[in-house]
Amino acid sequence: PVLAVDQKPGLDEAHVAVRAPEVAAALNALAQFHRSGGDLSLARPLYEQVLTIARDLGDRESIGIALLNLAMVAVGSGKEDQARAHLKDALMPT
Repeated sequence: PVLAVDQKPGLDEAHVAVRAPEVAAALNALAQFHRSGGDLSLARPLYEQVLTIARDLGDRESIGIALLNLAMVAVGSGKEDQARAHLKDALMPT
């Protein structure tokens, strides 16, 4: 799937697919808002959705950025091993 967020009525899959980069940017901004406010539990799933969209689009730069953001959330959550894994994945995004 191109988008892993709840879709509103009237947004068909084709429309969402065309708008995927914009949707990912909006999700990323919302995740940044939550992360900067210290609510990592809300930021994490949003960054994961950004990562899914970036992978679906084959956007290696956005994949790397999403992985870096997930690493920052993991560090903030005291999950250093998870952060290390995200950083390793960011070096070779798929």
